[in-house]
Amino acid sequence: MLVLADDLNPGVAPLPLRRGARILIGRAPDCGFVIDDAAVSRQHAAIAVDDVGIAVEDLGSRHGTRVNGRSIRTGIRVPLAEGDVLRLGRSVLRIRAAHARVRTNADRSEDGSVRTIAVGGSGGADQALRVLIDVVRSIPDEESAESAARPMLDRLLSVTGLERALLVRFHPSAADAEILAASGTAERPVSRTVLASASDPTKVAHLSQSQETLRNAESIMGGRVREVLCTRIVAEGDEGLYLYLDGSGARAAVDAGAAEFVGAAARICGLLIESFARRRLEALRLDVERARQVQRRLLSEADGSIGGFSWSLHSLPGMLLAGDFAGIAPRPDGSILAWVGDVSGKGAAAAMLMASAQAWMYAAATRVEPIAVTVGGLSGFLTARSEASEFATMFALVLAPDGRATMCDAGHGVAFVIEEGCATRIEADGGLPVGIVPDAAYETSELSLGRGARIVVATDGVHEQRGAGGEMFGLERIISTLASSPSGMDDIPRIMDALRAHAGASFEDDVTVLSIARD
Repeated sequence: MLVLADDLNPGVAPLPLRRGARILIGRAPDCGFVIDDAAVSRQHAAIAVDDVGIAVEDLGSRHGTRVNGRSIRTGIRVPLAEGDVLRLGRSVLRIRAAHARVRTNADRSEDGSVRTIAVGGSGGADQALRVLIDVVRSIPDEESAESAARPMLDRLLSVTGLERALLVRFHPSAADAEILAASGTAERPVSRTVLASASDPTKVAHLSQSQETLRNAESIMGGRVREVLCTRIVAEGDEGLYLYLDGSGARAAVDAGAAEFVGAAARICGLLIESFARRRLEALRLDVERARQVQRRLLSEADGSIGGFSWSLHSLPGMLLAGDFAGIAPRPDGSILAWVGDVSGKGAAAAMLMASAQAWMYAAATRVEPIAVTVGGLSGFLTARSEASEFATMFALVLAPDGRATMCDAGHGVAFVIEEGCATRIEADGGLPVGIVPDAAYETSELSLGRGARIVVATDGVHEQRGAGGEMFGLERIISTLASSPSGMDDIPRIMDALRAHAGASFEDDVTVLSIARD
């Protein structure tokens, strides 16, 4: 099971994300996940868990919601997966796997009784590292960091003679600690005093019942614990990790060599955790890159000519995967079908819907039918195969060899005609975005392109792109840029240059521009 956890307040219990749940997040006391942050709205966002997966939706919050550093639009469901990070105001939430928990006890009689042993002080750390490296070499590559830690914990028990070894995540404000990995069978609380004494990762905290001052220490006497060893693990990006070992049997006698072994194991565990985190990121990066390559192959060539028309196409994903789709293809009667669309939402779900729409439009180009029929057919296709929040805006047109353009605007509204140095926004008939209702009807408009005239269609990632001061690029900037462009081959470079001058090198939303000129 996955949980929603507060990264900045580990003392807040993670919230299980159970199927069928809809969890409100905000400052209001009736929210399912309450955040005490003035920058968070009373009802800031909602997380829904259904058969498809987990998704977050911003509820019109004042300061917005960001997923993995990217702002999301109000009312649009954005899919979430394990490891994803949500930022609401100053708060940082993370989707992660649930772990078993162990109660922590605090005992004043232990105060001042925990000694610390410097790692490397007895000269045994090098030998311990060599033994532990052999353990690491035996761990299969496909293991997780938590499962990879178990052989390490097993070896620690065999060397130290203790009964229980835990890899835990602990924060002083929490009443318990998360168990990430365990070896041994004993079930008992862990000592908060020992955990607190192990804050220095260069030392191992040691608590022993043999010390006279601990004869009446309830937290270890009550559990019949004889010895406790604990040290903190240093792993970039993961705070509050500890190795915790204890035992109650006659073999539970700890010396400096055992402490050295535990300290060396903590160093290896830290490296393991960092290595697996990097490996997961690299695997995700490769998967995303493969998906992006598939999306690029689905797009038309960047430029070309068909039946008396020349085109240029540029599509740049704002996030990891694109939700924009665009293409141009010849039809059997000598006309040309062209389209530009923008799928709602972001991430993998939008990318899959983009691929479906793109493939459907290429198939439609093999038929000769009114453009309104084509757009209506796509709408029915998507409606039957998507959620209510999944839809796409689209501007589609058919170009005849004589220059006649028949256009259908399905809620898109970002198209322009450029003729004799004058750029004008196209106000075409159409209908609802595709994918909202199964039997949507669409209307069309026509215009005639003279020689050298062109039509340019863009997605809202162009005119809604914000600059450093928050101002959108705007439709007027597109119009003025196109009016000064001498040809279709210059349209896209000029728009992209103007957009980067306004918003910088990276964009928050997908950017797609298609320019079609009559030769």
